[in-house]
Amino acid sequence: MTSAPHPARFLLDASTRARFGERAQRLGARLFDGDPAADAAVASLTHLSGPARNAVVDAAVRAGADAATDAPEPLRALVRACERTPMWADFDTMNRGGAAFVRRGLLGGLVLGTYALPASYCSPAGNKPLTFTGRLETEAPRRLAETGRFVQLVCQPDAMRPGHPGWVAAVKVRLMHASVRAMCLRSPRWDLRAWGTPINQPDTAGTGLLFSWIVLDGLDRLGFGIEGEDRHGLLHLWRYASWVLGVNDDLLWSSEAEAASSWDLLRSTQGPPDEDSRDLVRALLGAGIQGARTPEERARA
Repeated sequence: MTSAPHPARFLLDASTRARFGERAQRLGARLFDGDPAADAAVASLTHLSGPARNAVVDAAVRAGADAATDAPEPLRALVRACERTPMWADFDTMNRGGAAFVRRGLLGGLVLGTYALPASYCSPAGNKPLTFTGRLETEAPRRLAETGRFVQLVCQPDAMRPGHPGWVAAVKVRLMHASVRAMCLRSPRWDLRAWGTPINQPDTAGTGLLFSWIVLDGLDRLGFGIEGEDRHGLLHLWRYASWVLGVNDDLLWSSEAEAASSWDLLRSTQGPPDEDSRDLVRALLGAGIQGARTPEERARA
């Protein structure tokens, strides 16, 4: 582990320091923070084959910690922690926000695929776990479809209650993130001093902001914005989804103003997009053509 106060990826100029003060310095240190509970759960499964590991995870997440007596204790502990819904979580508010996004139909998917996801690749350090897996460039249509399905699951009525489909998907994504984090950290190519911990706390919080604050901004720009309590509902939904994904409370947002400020801080402390950013966006925007199976589908893409 490095003793540096923050990784080299973290840029803090005078303007950002003046606007955010100590908050910016604290953010830099958090780029070394991962998800110890999920990391321990994944480490407890390494002795199993891929299919066996997936079966144990699926059974534990769907059945719940108390019923998953065959699962290793670190996995049960993670599921148990995710089942302890925080007091601030309001499922009626989440349902309202999710329904508002679903009603936007194709426009919501357009904003997600051409605005929110490309924004996630702009970070020249935050995009490195994706480039290490190589999945987006080689399997862009599949990954885009997986992301779309995850967002749709999260937005269904009551889907984020413990044991329900969106919640189950979020816990599994959290474990997948831990697997990727372990893979990156084992690689001699991972530059901890430059990039921080892979899929760290601020980057994971940023993903929740992409699916909420940036989606709202994109719909506003198209003239089909979500308003009022529905707007708050979508932000609240992804606040809770981010909590299930392992983001600590102090990096989450409770209002639109906090979400906007958090995104501004994240954006202001990273460098400009690099060549990996451009490669990832090219692969993303070409996913429709890559996945087309007929001339007609290719023409539509």
